[in-house]
Amino acid sequence: MENLKPGTTYAAVLGRVLAHHREESGMEQKELASKLNLGQSAWSRIERGDSVINVEQLRSVAEVFGVSANKLIAEADEAADALAARDVQVQTAKSMKNGNDAIALIGLAALTALVFAALSKK
Repeated sequence: MENLKPGTTYAAVLGRVLAHHREESGMEQKELASKLNLGQSAWSRIERGDSVINVEQLRSVAEVFGVSANKLIAEADEAADALAARDVQVQTAKSMKNGNDAIALIGLAALTALVFAALSKK
């Protein structure tokens, strides 16, 4: 147990970046999901990192936010780097399911705080 490190998935990091942009734009999940032709529950899973966003959805949501898909990915990369600097491992969902490393998922609230802190330092 002493070798466990806190961790998360890249999908969860990107999901929090997307949630941050949605909240900054004053949109509710249901409203954004509707603009993307998704159900609110599907969008909620993307924001939590339980579902992986596809490239077409990423491009569409970037257009809604008035930014490029590259910007969203860059922000997720910056947040992932900030998490890594705090000794939080960011992995793919597949590697976590396969148990390649012994890590424990950090809570959504902690991930949110770390991602927002990384985004606010720009």
